[in-house]
Parts: sequence; C-alpha cells; structure tokens
Amino acid sequence: MTHPTGSQAWVLTPGNQPGALNTTSQWPYLWQHSSLVLYYLSVRIVFTIDRCFVLYLKRVLVIRQILVRRNKKLDVDEKLAMEGANRTRVEEAAKLEGVTFEQAMEKRKEYRYLY
Repeated sequence: MTHPTGSQAWVLTPGNQPGALNTTSQWPYLWQHSSLVLYYLSVRIVFTIDRCFVLYLKRVLVIRQILVRRNKKLDVDEKLAMEGANRTRVEEAAKLEGVTFEQAMEKRKEYRYLY
C-alpha cells in the first residue's frame, strides 16, 4: 500500500531549489506496517461484532420459545378454568351483558405475551 503524498518526509537539497526535493526511505515501511495493523484491527472488530450478533440471535430465539410456552400454558389454564362453576358464571354474565358466550370468553381472556 502506498502512502499519501502529503505525509511524505521531504528534504530540501542545498540551495533550497524547489524542484530538487528528495524523500526519505523510512516512511514507506512505517506506512505499510501501520496499514497492516489497521487491517488486523478492523478484521478483529468485524469478527467480534459477528460473534456478538450470533449470541444476540440465540438469546432472542430462547426468549421467544419461553414466551410461546407461557402462552400455551395460559391457554391450558383458561380451558381448565372454564369447566363447571366458572362456565356457568361466564354464561350468566354474558346474558346480563347481552353478548354471546364466545364474546364473553374473549373479554375474560387474560393478557398474552407478544413474540
């Protein structure tokens, strides 16, 4: 990789003639070394970000599965609660409100986890 011309070290020859500028030979090696370090650091940063993103996705999927299970458990609990005396109470409340049994069941539904 070549170095920018603006950062070259210039040496004036005796007589300060503007057309007689020479560059020192140390700078190209320093620029080449620093570009390799920058490349290495950028690759490390990209791999670190990728690794963090993969961990983030795994956590999101685990949390989603937990929420799906909890919603299923809520459904089972509601079905169990609608047997016997609870069902008759909901039917009576539906008659008093003037709605159908299904509408009363929807009103009675608890919250759900969003996923």
